Amino acid sequence: MKAPDLKSGRPAMVSRVRIPAPQSHLCIRKGNRKMTERAEYMFTVKEYSGGTPWIALEPCNSHLQILSKGFLGFDLPPNTSYEKACEIKDYLNDNIDKVSYTKTE
Repeated sequence: MKAPDLKSGRPAMVSRVRIPAPQSHLCIRKGNRKMTERAEYMFTVKEYSGGTPWIALEPCNSHLQILSKGFLGFDLPPNTSYEKACEIKDYLNDNIDKVSYTKTE
């Protein structure tokens, strides 16, 4: 079982959940065609089998097409504690509103 998140009292892997507002729009600049997708994601703390924490980026309710069959993970510096990983997760969730991907042709 995960240690509780000290701020909310919930398990650390449970972060705030927003109702997603995914957006796609076509952006044309200098003759280049660009397609940008945006979706709401949340950062969560996971642990490898040895107990080493890492950060996962998981969709709230929709996803970016490029990440439809997987997710992104972020390895933390060696010896990062689970508590520090939770602080990082909270900071990222509080300061990143949406994730976007732009495909250029």
